[in-house]
Amino acid sequence: ITTLRINTILENGAKPVVISKELPSATFEEYIKEGKMIWKQKSFVLEDLRTNGREEVDKIVDKCFVTLSDKDYELKKTIYQECLKLRIPITTTDCPELCTFTMLSTYVKGDFGLGITTSGKGCRLANRMKREIVNSIPSNIDKIIENIGTLKHKIQKEDNIEDEQLNDLIGGSEDDSMTTSK
Repeated sequence: ITTLRINTILENGAKPVVISKELPSATFEEYIKEGKMIWKQKSFVLEDLRTNGREEVDKIVDKCFVTLSDKDYELKKTIYQECLKLRIPITTTDCPELCTFTMLSTYVKGDFGLGITTSGKGCRLANRMKREIVNSIPSNIDKIIENIGTLKHKIQKEDNIEDEQLNDLIGGSEDDSMTTSK
């Protein structure tokens, strides 16, 4: 689970800070060498939530991903309560009651993105559903999305709809908004 979380964080362009006495995976040695992640070889303390974030947010962490075992439930609960006080979004493995957000099983290709969640009740089911859906999506979905975007822009241009006018329409340029054509 820790490996999946770290890879998701890296895929989204963030830099994870892992606090653990032992490195969760040998794969991460390379990430550490490349400066993609930070490993603090120590036991977690609540103060870590206030000291491992970015400078621009006074070192408060942006999000907290807890992957402790079931025997550490009280610590999970304590971390959750502290995150609530500090307004830090938290997700805790196998404890939906100790989460303020859930992880999506995601697929991204170009400008196409798909996310599925079971709200912490079955991540393997979410992954299987994602695989089933992805297998039914055309392999060139990224090109299809690009072509649709180009076509949408051309139609708006033909209709003489400027960005400012488009924003005045209901929903602006949102996908679910009203569509117009002369």
